[in-house]
Amino acid sequence: MQSEDSGAEDMDKDHALVNPPGGKETSGPVKSHAEKKLKNELKKAKDKSFAEPVIEYLIKRCGEDEGLSQDVMQEHKTWEKCYDYIYSQAQKSAQKGARSCAVRDDIVCEWAEDYYHKDDKVEEERKAKKAAESKKKAEERKAKAKEEAAKKAVGAKENQDTKAPDKTEAVSGGPKKGHAKPKKNTRDMEGQMDMFSMMDI
Repeated sequence: MQSEDSGAEDMDKDHALVNPPGGKETSGPVKSHAEKKLKNELKKAKDKSFAEPVIEYLIKRCGEDEGLSQDVMQEHKTWEKCYDYIYSQAQKSAQKGARSCAVRDDIVCEWAEDYYHKDDKVEEERKAKKAAESKKKAEERKAKAKEEAAKKAVGAKENQDTKAPDKTEAVSGGPKKGHAKPKKNTRDMEGQMDMFSMMDI
């Protein structure tokens, strides 16, 4: 009887390890899932020469520290964000005005571990919400600009349609309706040449 109870307790412990708070449901020891996640992120890493030694260090540390494994398994934690964190830490440690700085490997690995231990879920959610709002506003501006462009196009077409008859009359060369050709005043033109009559206008 006692062995059954201890077996049930072990199953509950395994379930707690496999399903860390705030993480995805997994089916196996959390350490192996953390290792798998890090290896997948290494495959996707842009700068593999930098990512490989740091991720291998993290995999080794996950084997030693279950808490780190659980932190790695948080959904919002990614290698890309870890890389950005390391980069920002390096910028802070650089001398003012310096374009680059050298950082020891062990320090870089500590920063990587610090990133995964950092409780930044609320901050990440805030950033995601802000990014979603910015995207929504940009889409609204784009839709509004498209709508205004369509209105302008319709207005330009209407203006063109109303002006079109005048243009065709002018192009045809014929007199406009309701405008009679002026009669020549021969009395005022005695002794003068009429240029228009020479051109038969």
